Amino acid sequence: MDTAKFIKELRESTGMSRKEFSEHTGIPVRTLEDWEAGRRTPPEYIPRLLAYQIKFEGIFAEKKKTKNKIDIVTDPDGNKIVLINDILFKSRRSINWDDIEQILMHYIGEYYEIAETAEKIYIGSDFPDEFTHSKYTKAIRGANEKAKANVITAVGELIQISDKKAEFPDYGNRHGNKAKNGCVSNQIETIHK
Repeated sequence: MDTAKFIKELRESTGMSRKEFSEHTGIPVRTLEDWEAGRRTPPEYIPRLLAYQIKFEGIFAEKKKTKNKIDIVTDPDGNKIVLINDILFKSRRSINWDDIEQILMHYIGEYYEIAETAEKIYIGSDFPDEFTHSKYTKAIRGANEKAKANVITAVGELIQISDKKAEFPDYGNRHGNKAKNGCVSNQIETIHK
């Protein structure tokens, strides 16, 4: 049995970071890092004891329910807010937008519905490129950059809660006639005529 791999998988099954797992179990963070990296080997009984503790406390079952969970809540003013519980980008390192573009590719061809108006929104093939390589994305830094990068996990939920529809002219003819299934505003005009 690969002890380093087992301890790492055990910690990841709880959904805890090393620091959280360390505080919960009483194992120093540095020791836990060394065990997971294979630089040190824990006593033989430690992995079994940790596995028993996690199973006994039911931590993994509770954490799996909340992992990757996105909640839609309403604030006191009645505005809907999307809460993302799984933050992917939080370090000081810069964001690799090419990787994010690859993640966004799985949204292409999907339809999402705005809950308030029941309008269908189609995600076209230009979405990943526009999201990751726009002039606005290149200009943002720091917390705003991290916030935009973390939104990729909640695209559907953000569309679902959207309201206060606004239409803007196609400045600079950037978009032209790219809407595969028609422009939403054109469809609405057709319905209302």
